[in-house]
Amino acid sequence: QLTRTVTVQDTIPPVITLNGESNASHEAGSPYLELGAVWMDGLDGNGSASVSRAVDANLTGFYILNYSHSDVAGNPAEQVTRTVTVFNLSPLGLELSVLALEEGLSPATAIGSFSVPVNPDSNVSKSHSFALVEGAGSEGNSNFSIDETGRLLSSVSFDYESQIFFAIRVRATDQFGGEAEETFTISVVDAFEPIVDTQYVDGVDAGDPVLRGEVGDEGHSGGIVGHGFLLGTTPDLESGNSGVSNLSATSDGTSFSVVALELLAGKTYYYKAYA
Repeated sequence: QLTRTVTVQDTIPPVITLNGESNASHEAGSPYLELGAVWMDGLDGNGSASVSRAVDANLTGFYILNYSHSDVAGNPAEQVTRTVTVFNLSPLGLELSVLALEEGLSPATAIGSFSVPVNPDSNVSKSHSFALVEGAGSEGNSNFSIDETGRLLSSVSFDYESQIFFAIRVRATDQFGGEAEETFTISVVDAFEPIVDTQYVDGVDAGDPVLRGEVGDEGHSGGIVGHGFLLGTTPDLESGNSGVSNLSATSDGTSFSVVALELLAGKTYYYKAYA
């Protein structure tokens, strides 16, 4: 009796087919859906092919994905590749809510807030940081700062009579590294002095005259920081002049007053209210 053994070998590899395109573009920040690839084999059937790596949708760059599979017999399929480009749409520009600041306000005064207009071509909500940068139009940068919330702050107290316009250059950066720069001109607004009315004096007969004044308009948006009277024996009442006294007053709202002590009887005095 003779015996013959016949071995049937599987020498045909499976075939891998991509789901979707071999070159794909994806905006950074939006969820990435892996479409994958399928393998088909005459003996083993079909299934999902293995992919060599994942795509990080929050990191821009090129991702080369290799899909592979070997059948039960060990026959490797010809590898199939997909290239995914994760891109970022940079900011279209910058906006500043307020471009003017009144003179005389203290340093660290908030002027306005920076923002980035929405890009109609983007489907991603982005956060931005802002910074003063060197370059054309940055001559006034040293007079300002930007806080972590994107507010522009003054670093000095501005004087309208010294300089009116200050140029700054600002960069916006999103969380994916996209950047845009813009220059802005900040204007200093001339603030007028408070309007003060020098009012009547009473208590003269009692020897303790009470000088009175009233603020008609505070003028400066920073408000009134002090009240008082200039007192002297001549009509030329200027602070620092010889013979001119500066009397600080107490205020009750817009009205303020002070008792002028130790005045000489029979002498003529002049006074002027200020704030």
